[in-house]
Amino acid sequence: MSAESGSFEAVVSSVFGAYYDMLVLPDCLETRRGRLRGRLRLAGRKNEESWDHIPERHLILVGDRVHCVQENDESLIESRRERKNVLFRSSRFEQQGLGANIDRAVVVMSFAYPDVSQGFIDRFLASCHAGGVEPVILFTKSDLTDDELREGCLELYRGLGYSAFAVNLLDPKGEDWESICSLLSNGISLFSGRSGTGKSTLLNRLLGNENMATGAVSESTKKGRHTTTNSTMVRDPKTGALYIDTPGVKEWGVMNLDRKDIFESFPEIRAAATLCKFRDCLHETGAEGCAVAEKLEKPGEFHPGRILSLKSMLDSLETGERIRKGDYIKATGRMRQGSKYALKNRPPEHR
Repeated sequence: MSAESGSFEAVVSSVFGAYYDMLVLPDCLETRRGRLRGRLRLAGRKNEESWDHIPERHLILVGDRVHCVQENDESLIESRRERKNVLFRSSRFEQQGLGANIDRAVVVMSFAYPDVSQGFIDRFLASCHAGGVEPVILFTKSDLTDDELREGCLELYRGLGYSAFAVNLLDPKGEDWESICSLLSNGISLFSGRSGTGKSTLLNRLLGNENMATGAVSESTKKGRHTTTNSTMVRDPKTGALYIDTPGVKEWGVMNLDRKDIFESFPEIRAAATLCKFRDCLHETGAEGCAVAEKLEKPGEFHPGRILSLKSMLDSLETGERIRKGDYIKATGRMRQGSKYALKNRPPEHR
């Protein structure tokens, strides 16, 4: 039914507090603001207080398709449609959904200020694989690096079967820029990465305006400053494509993944795993007939940076990830009232 008749379908374009901005389908030309129906909000709260799995920060994400009704000039979200995919990053205690129902997720990684982080890229790729999302790698600031680093990064990830591009956003031109524009000209694309890598600048180039705020890199730390505070979806008026800009992050947590998920996210390891003696092999060191464990011990079998990423992800499953010190009351060491960790059914080791 149409929006005028009292009910409508929409895609969520931003989330802030208890309210949601939505683009009315099918053309996404009209924006409406609404909130969750009470029963949905209560269902979400019940899930947040369960430690059977890592809880989600939000029940509804940018990119979610929702069914809404109009009541007294207010838009109410009645239900969330089934997702085709979702991209999560997570700590030990919470997983944050960055976007749902996306056609591709683009990690924006600069060659300098801040420097390339292969570990960040590989964790992003692991999350995309687990979430059923097509990943794209976009290296920026190509004018601030040498040919060896630029070509080495592109060769590595293209050789693994990923779409990878390198551009200078201050002077966008060339084959890679044309290819990335063509790729992003339809569907829903999500952009993620560390602060200062150029996500908002990229969106301004695509949209042909200055809608997205951009921030300078800190002179003291050579790291980016946050310019986006919440995931936000915008529509490209030229192509009709939808873009999701997400907040810059320093780290990409993968605590919602298990050992099997991590190994399967590496295409070069998936190929080696076909030679393992047992189909359900966990690739543990010294395991009988494990072709992956044998290859991991041999120099030159896999790219050394990729192996460091693999070991870092596996180690994070054992040690957990950092709890921010602000979640503790300094004098007592107890969880601060209202902390997301101070839930009714929190794990025994944190009571």
